[in-house]
Amino acid sequence: LAGQTPYQKQKTVLSPPASLPPAERRRASPGVMAALQVGHEACAMAGVRPADPASVFASSGGDGRICHAICSALASGDTMISPTQFHNSVHNAISGYWGIAAAAMTPSSVVSAYDGSFSAGLLEAMTLLVSEQRPVLLIACDSDYPHPLYDARPVPDTFAVALLLTATPHPGKTIAQLDFCGDSLFT
Repeated sequence: LAGQTPYQKQKTVLSPPASLPPAERRRASPGVMAALQVGHEACAMAGVRPADPASVFASSGGDGRICHAICSALASGDTMISPTQFHNSVHNAISGYWGIAAAAMTPSSVVSAYDGSFSAGLLEAMTLLVSEQRPVLLIACDSDYPHPLYDARPVPDTFAVALLLTATPHPGKTIAQLDFCGDSLFT
């Protein structure tokens, strides 16, 4: 991203999150794996226990591969859809996996606003930060869609980014400051 080495296109390599129990780890989709990885990394960088912050998850849609599998099954006349696939297809599944992985009992929101999902997530995270007076973890993620869904929603690969937002800077831990309406957020 800094331009120090040429970009080489390759698929994201993900590992099942060790923070999940084995049954959930086996069911974790690429989007879940990416979201949990960046969420844990953001908390570690900030020196915050993953269970402590409120959380906001932003995604432009559900899991692309699972949505494709469900649509393909329905189009073929097969109405027997896996309950596991169905519950993993929706955009709010990641919030549930985070709650399990982080043992989080804090407030959590999920937003989906197509191309405005990150912005909607940031707005929701700022609102939670002010109303809850606690750090807020924002995780934005999406996964790729196979063809023909890719033609309508061209997400080329799984992607996730996490920001741990606080109202006050943490010495030695703050990497950015966001200013809005005269107030500041730190990440």
